Amino acid sequence: VPGLGYRTYRIKPSYEKVKEKKPEELKLENEYLKVTPNLKRGTLDIYDKETKRSYKNCNLFVDGGDAGDEYTYSPPCEDRLISSVEVKSQIKWEAFNSVRSTLRIEIHLELPESLSKDRKKRSSKTIDCPITSYVSLYPGVKRVDVKTVVENKAKDHRLRVMFSTEIETDTSYAEAHFQVISRKISPPETKEWMEKFYGINPQQNFVDINNGDFGLTIANQGLPEYEIVEEDKRSIIALTLLRCVGWLSQDGLLTRKGHAGWPFPTPGAQCLGTHTFHYSLIPHGSDWQRARTFMEAEGFNTPMRCWQTESHEGKLPGKMSLVEIKPESLILSALKKAEEGEAVILRLYNTVPQTMEGSLSFFLPLKEAYLAGLNERRQERLEIQPTNMVKVTVKGFEIITLHLVFKKSLLEMEL
Repeated sequence: VPGLGYRTYRIKPSYEKVKEKKPEELKLENEYLKVTPNLKRGTLDIYDKETKRSYKNCNLFVDGGDAGDEYTYSPPCEDRLISSVEVKSQIKWEAFNSVRSTLRIEIHLELPESLSKDRKKRSSKTIDCPITSYVSLYPGVKRVDVKTVVENKAKDHRLRVMFSTEIETDTSYAEAHFQVISRKISPPETKEWMEKFYGINPQQNFVDINNGDFGLTIANQGLPEYEIVEEDKRSIIALTLLRCVGWLSQDGLLTRKGHAGWPFPTPGAQCLGTHTFHYSLIPHGSDWQRARTFMEAEGFNTPMRCWQTESHEGKLPGKMSLVEIKPESLILSALKKAEEGEAVILRLYNTVPQTMEGSLSFFLPLKEAYLAGLNERRQERLEIQPTNMVKVTVKGFEIITLHLVFKKSLLEMEL
């Protein structure tokens, strides 16, 4: 399907029965990856057929106390970690067919009900919190998609999912606003800081670690916090699923001096109830840039949409792209009507640090094209090529805005 476009398919029903017997062995496999669950603890071992590298004990859940507030994480003085290594799992087939294979993995974590009254340790009373992961693999897709459903009944805690690697590196890479930012994993000197360094970082759609030869990307949908935990020279990606606290701001934290805001109770921030999380494991060769990590994470976050219509005569071709953008490192971020006038505003940004020479080819005939500022005011006129294409130069991680005037709208064209 073309980018920013569509393709029309006609589905013909078949009345032949499809015999798809679920295999006895509980594992997922396609041409790129092999996923084997640990039948006891429910973690995943992933083998990358291209790099011949394995990532063992992935999708491990670790829960710890959280005596912090909505601004800052802070463990209790006497923390106690609960891990899914210590529990048994139930694994069965959820789906097995020609388009998707999915395993259902169920575990139960017995979590401390809350913090103690003095908030210095986790309570001795525990409560059952079921966790169910649906692990899916698709033909032709080098990605392991996971949907995890958590029934949270506990308070004052942080739940994370861990992805272990054998990668030795001192740098992580994460999508930030209109760029990919690199961060050192080793802690800096923080004696004079207001907040203690804990290695917790923000992200947009993905975090990646690699050694230049191979790596692992964890893409997510709406999970903005990660940490790289070092263990025996191995890098473990920790993705935060839940932070459950009861105050907007508190003092007396181990990780911060004083208040960060008003000391209001916020019981709703304990996040009690059922929550659904989506994330994906993407093993790759080389580094994040050559492995097209940005595009892979975008693909996970912006799947194609399907629209059903009746059979009818149409004026448009069977497939079409409204605008074709090259190279693929230039990502569209906005396509809208101008705030003033009838022009169209197109905004894109460069996802790599190198300056890129790009082109935009349009389906509708262009009349005028300009570079513009974020305020949509014209700055520089662009030459329109005979092929109805304009060329642009975009610096590393730069945002550019185009102000476009078309000769005719789609409705006015005689097709």
